[in-house]
Amino acid sequence: NKTGDWLVNLERFPDNLVSVKQKLDSYGMQLGLWFNPIVAARTSDIMLNHPEYRINKAGVDQDWGSVWETEESWGMCLASDYTDHFIKKMIDLNRELGVTYFKWDAIGQYGCNAAWHQHGEEHNSAQERLENYSFRMGMEMIRIVEEVSRACPDIIVDFDVTEGGRF
Repeated sequence: NKTGDWLVNLERFPDNLVSVKQKLDSYGMQLGLWFNPIVAARTSDIMLNHPEYRINKAGVDQDWGSVWETEESWGMCLASDYTDHFIKKMIDLNRELGVTYFKWDAIGQYGCNAAWHQHGEEHNSAQERLENYSFRMGMEMIRIVEEVSRACPDIIVDFDVTEGGRF
């Protein structure tokens, strides 16, 4: 329905993807979803409750615009507590809908130099925080997959790293 919440759009899929999942199962296929894990819609629960997770560069929160058919979204920092939210969402999607394939896309490596996330503090320069984000966000991607895999051993996570500036 919107980025950040990752709930099924019940106007498009009134049965909460049940018939789609049944059809896939009948063909021996898996239910997969495309994600940009570093965005959240402006009115998503995570954004309304935790705006401090936004990607911030040089004092400016990073506006991602609309993501496909969803509303305008903000960039979210994977090197913050936002990662724990995303882990929970992936596990929920597996357990509630049977999603086993997660396609991740558009995860830029150089995005955040905020001093209040887990990639540097005020005493670190903006450049140090940016470079540490570049390292930490990749480590957080790995942590997400490891934690979700422990809870849901049959999942597949596909990282799209086809463009430059990716981890």
